[in-house]
Amino acid sequence: MNDRLDFYLDSTCICTSTQSGHCDPLPQNIIDLVPSLNRVFLSNRTSNDVYNNIRLTQSSANCASQSVLVDVAPALTSQISENVTRWAQTALLWNMIESQNLTANAALQKFIQTAPWHALNTTGEASLFTIMESGFIFDFAALEVREPNVSFVVMGQPAAAQLSQTGSTARSALDRMYSFASGGWIILKNHIKAGL
Repeated sequence: MNDRLDFYLDSTCICTSTQSGHCDPLPQNIIDLVPSLNRVFLSNRTSNDVYNNIRLTQSSANCASQSVLVDVAPALTSQISENVTRWAQTALLWNMIESQNLTANAALQKFIQTAPWHALNTTGEASLFTIMESGFIFDFAALEVREPNVSFVVMGQPAAAQLSQTGSTARSALDRMYSFASGGWIILKNHIKAGL
């Protein structure tokens, strides 16, 4: 597979299974995103892994309905910004796989489809291109996903005696742990709610 990404939705079904007699169909446009997914989000997923994750969330094996999960048009196209368009589609796929939540993915997709992309390079207003979804902050101006900053003092509410025993280095480490856990907790809570 090459790492080329076409910005139209090629919903041609491609079999991803390595088992004889199984197909596990995934649309071509999502298969084309797998190398970007692995590079941008430092994962090691195969097309069949992606199929299995999408299938857990979306009961349909219909390639056309799978294909639109990463649709960012008409707001984003390669003419507007090839890098942002590629990253946005990859972020949508990553969010779908990690959250397994169609509602969260639809909210992220709607944000992408309604953001003022024409102002991306002309405004210093990064908040126009930032959204928190599925417990993570998606920053389309910086092309990054990060955990929200969370304070262990606020979230963990340690007793005064415990707090007096933690220095600045420990607090910094605990804040980072709580930030990471908050994103994971929101995903876990959504999985439990969905009965996964």
